[in-house]
Amino acid sequence: MTNAYVYRSETPARLVKTDDLVESAKDQIALNLAVISLGDPVDVDEIKKSPDDAVARLLGELAQVRAIADKGVAAAAVKVSLPLPGPMRLDPMLLSGLMCNLVNQGATILELDGSAYGLNAELDAADDGFTLMGLPKPEGFRLAINMGALSNWSADRLAEIAEELAADRYIFAINAGDDVSALAKLPEDSIAVLGLIDPAGGQSNDDILDLIDVAAEVLDQERLALTVRDGFDAVHADSQQKVLYQLAEVSDIFWGLAV
Repeated sequence: MTNAYVYRSETPARLVKTDDLVESAKDQIALNLAVISLGDPVDVDEIKKSPDDAVARLLGELAQVRAIADKGVAAAAVKVSLPLPGPMRLDPMLLSGLMCNLVNQGATILELDGSAYGLNAELDAADDGFTLMGLPKPEGFRLAINMGALSNWSADRLAEIAEELAADRYIFAINAGDDVSALAKLPEDSIAVLGLIDPAGGQSNDDILDLIDVAAEVLDQERLALTVRDGFDAVHADSQQKVLYQLAEVSDIFWGLAV
């Protein structure tokens, strides 16, 4: 993996629900965020009910957002999000084809939920890893795994699962005071996306920068990116725009131009 597409400021997978997907995308682009999100990830229930319908929804939304994202001076990275097949006991080959469709239709970042692997040490990620090997990899594309709370992972388990899944980006929800030493076990060519920003707001920029500094003692700052912890729910309707602005601002302060 080269560092040409690091995507420092990453909008979380889940945003406050909206009926105007295009306007949501425009708002994210206006903030100069490196990664914009469709905002309504496919969940386990939706994909178990009908994988085809779930991915068809994402494809429709992706087409709308991609059309907006491509109009900028530099096309924004667009993220789509859904669960990994392994923990759901779903046919990995079926989902492989559907995930390939998403990548081929312009998903720059494919975020897959792998948090179950941190909660259940008995789960084996080998099948998921094999499935992910077959994904197309156009220029700029990045495979991301949402690992859930960093506190759920031992260093050894993190090393094991990260090696199996071989993703480009690993996304963690991290609270102030969490032990971040396990991040050192991530593959050397991967990025740790730090979910350090509280979706409710209230943190100062300095508070967040201090938390990034702690992680930078474990991984070089060039291997770090930033996002909002766990994304947004309806209760965050009043804070979302301000927090996304802070995400872009802090990323720019820490790394320079957030790309």
